This record gives sequence, C-alpha cells and structure tokens, in this order.
Amino acid sequence: MPEGHTIHRLAAALTGRFGGHDVRASSPQGRFADEAAIIDGARLRRVGAHGKHLFIEYAGRSAPVVHIHLGLGGRVVVGDAPAPPPRGAIRLRLETGEAYADVRAPTVCELVDARRQRALVARLGPDLLARAPDPAAARRRVSRSRVAIGALLLDQKLFAGVGNAYRSELLFRCGISPWTPGLAVGEGGFDRLWEEARRLLAEGRRTGRVSTVDPVDLPRGQRRAARRRLPPEDEASGSAVARARARETYVYKRSGLPCRRCGTEVRTALQAARDVYWCPACQPGPADPPPGGPDAAGEASGASDPASLESDGAVG
Repeated sequence: MPEGHTIHRLAAALTGRFGGHDVRASSPQGRFADEAAIIDGARLRRVGAHGKHLFIEYAGRSAPVVHIHLGLGGRVVVGDAPAPPPRGAIRLRLETGEAYADVRAPTVCELVDARRQRALVARLGPDLLARAPDPAAARRRVSRSRVAIGALLLDQKLFAGVGNAYRSELLFRCGISPWTPGLAVGEGGFDRLWEEARRLLAEGRRTGRVSTVDPVDLPRGQRRAARRRLPPEDEASGSAVARARARETYVYKRSGLPCRRCGTEVRTALQAARDVYWCPACQPGPADPPPGGPDAAGEASGASDPASLESDGAVG
C-alpha cells in the first residue's frame, strides 16, 4: 500500500501535470463512467493529499472532488501523451494534449462534494506531512491504550500517512518493541516516534524512497544509491520501490537476516493483520507476541481490523 510520502509526491506530480488545464476524464473499465462524464473537460485546480488519500479538486465553488484511496493493490501511472491503449482495471483516466494519468484498481474512487471531503479528512488523524500537525490527540490516546504500539501506528486516526514499512522502521529507529502497549511507551517515546515519523516521511517525499538506514549502517556500495531520487510514477507502480526497500531498511522485509546494527536475526510476526518486523536485541520491551496469538494486541480493541488501520474505517 502506498504510504503518505508517495501520495504527497503523486499529488504534487499530478498538480504539475494537470493543474490549471481543462482535463478529459474517462473510465476505460466502466465502473466510474457516470462520474467521469461529470468532470470530463472540467478545469482541474489542484490535487491534494491527506495521509494516504488523494483529492482531485476542480475549479468552481461547487465543483465536485474525486476522492481516491489506492489501498493494497491500487496504483497511478503517469506519462506523456499520447496515452497507450487502455488495458486492465483502469478506473479513471485523465488526459490533456501533453500528459495522461491512469488510476488502476483503487480501493476507492468516488465523486464527492466539498462537505464530504471535509468530513473524510476530519475522520483521519493529523497528516504527518502537514506544516505543523498537532500531536496532542494522538499522544493522549496512545498514553491510555493497552493496544500494542505496532498496531496503533497503523491507525490512520492517529498517524495519517504511516504504513507497514514505516511502522517497523520507526519502531526500530526509536528502540521500541512493536509489542509494547501504548500506555507503556511514555511521553518521551511517543514524541520520538512522532518526530521521527515526520522526518522519515519528509525524506521519503523528497527522495521517493522508504530509505531509513543511516549511511554508516549501509554497505559502502549502497550509500550512493540510497541518496538517489525516484520519479513519483515509479513509486506508485511498484517494483523499483520494492527492491529499494529491501536494500535500504533496517528490519522491514528482512526477516531471518542479521540486524544491520547488532547482527541478531530479524524476526517477523502478524500484528494488526500485517507483518511486523523487529530486532529483539535492539528493541527492548516485550520481545514476543502476547499470549493468545501474534495479533492479540490488535484484536483487544478492534485495532487488527484493516478497516480501522491503514484505511480510515469508512473509505477502505
């Protein structure tokens, strides 16, 4: 699932390609045909992002907004015109004389009004890539919760934009076991997680990579590659980023490999319906899943329900 940095980069790229232009809209797949007809030829004003949600906004006081959540399998392909013949599950295609964008297999692609857009954003937590997100509500909820912090980090009502890769990497970099209950993280631990999440997401937005490893912990030959930027369309289409993650993370997707810092074998288990990765030596605290199974910490409060985690509970 694309994380917040990818969505923000896509929003900027789409605004750069289509902002201020009259844009043709179609639905080659057919599932968005009626809605596409409403916005076909309309002037696109900007594309905004909040957490993992894209909002395509059009000019005019009562103009509709296209709300997109890519989910686990969705992606956006952006390119120069002319667009290729449509293939596969293209829910929405945008076109001008210079560029095209295909929204493929999103979890959500819907037409909403400005009031509904505001309601969707209000149900999410602060966007960690906003200029000055307020951590107070998230800090309060985490400090009172018995749910494991690894599950809480995926709750988009608390940490909008954090996904599975960043949750494992954040916890490693802050030295916190994913099985630590939220109330045991402490104010200092929460503040470290919040600031580190903002820093890593901002770096991801800048470079286009989930690259969380300090250069000193990378093999010498990989240090230059870790600094390279990826174009936004490469991120959303997948494979290049998947390979980069394996090279440039401490624990994510490195189950069974030695920890980059201490050499201990990296472990993985299911938590909140997703695989979490951690180093038992570098992340003190509860070292194993709680009694009742690896997902019990999430199930205690319904936090293992994917609808309440990497989505916002209503929009996939």
